[in-house]
Amino acid sequence: PEKDPNAENLPPEGEITSHLDGALIEEGQIRFVGSVSDRDNNTGTLLVSWALNGQDICSELSPDENGVTSCDIDLNEGVHSISMLVIDPEGASDKADIQVEVFFVGLPSVSLISPEDGSVYYSNQEVIFSASVSDPEDDAQDLEISWTSSIDGDLDIDDQASTEGEVFGVGTLSEGTHQIEILVTDTQGNESSDAS
Repeated sequence: PEKDPNAENLPPEGEITSHLDGALIEEGQIRFVGSVSDRDNNTGTLLVSWALNGQDICSELSPDENGVTSCDIDLNEGVHSISMLVIDPEGASDKADIQVEVFFVGLPSVSLISPEDGSVYYSNQEVIFSASVSDPEDDAQDLEISWTSSIDGDLDIDDQASTEGEVFGVGTLSEGTHQIEILVTDTQGNESSDAS
């Protein structure tokens, strides 16, 4: 818009639109999105800076033509303050602040015990498959477990862990040198594997 040189400069306005104050977020890299506007300046003349706990993360960004701005911020466990500052060409500003709580999601752990690397079996001989599994959030028996062979593909082995996290099953393998892998998936979809 054309500016009246005698008119008083109106401050810009900014709002964080991607997350509400008090949001609960899984740790990792999070994209925060905001919206900025100014009644007497084009959005292209505004500058936006994002900060995490008072430290600049994304500085002097130009919003797009719709006034949308974003910043990717790495967050670890804890409570964090996210702020977005918008400044117009005359130096007037507006600041939006939110607090977010970030929680840690742990991966399941798995250790393949048997068959051991380099073990030799006959193709008609039963093979013992065993492993130990655990997860920071889930009970061991709630973990999804699958066994695969590099030759035979998916193996039909008992896939239920005990309450102590012990996995035990018996199966047979075709002739050849196999790589055996156990894959463990927790209730959030996080995966870990081990192989021999």
